[in-house]
Amino acid sequence: MNSLFFKRLVIFVSVIGILLLILFSKTYTSKTLDLTKDNSDSLEEVVIVCGNLKQLELKNNNLFFKICDRSICLDAVMFSVSKKNYRILNSNYLNYEQICLKGKYTIYNSAPELIVYNFEKA
Repeated sequence: MNSLFFKRLVIFVSVIGILLLILFSKTYTSKTLDLTKDNSDSLEEVVIVCGNLKQLELKNNNLFFKICDRSICLDAVMFSVSKKNYRILNSNYLNYEQICLKGKYTIYNSAPELIVYNFEKA
């Protein structure tokens, strides 16, 4: 076999791999967390939580708050929050609008917490 064949094979396999990654990223959605249920099977996974925001507090450029669905709340934190994202979340909080947060569901100080990566209005 010559080196030209191997170069073409490597390029072909690389292109197929990239196309599969793009296809997977377009079809994959995170699990939506229901705060009324036991979510221990979702620990350390990226999940979506929808609800209303409460108790927003900005400390050292980190935003601490709660996301509440019905009567149950989950602590959440967004590290290094931008001014734009803070304004959007604060407006959402003040207007009591629904929002969906995407982040890592974890345990911090023996309590469940969401480390928020991004969000969108519900």
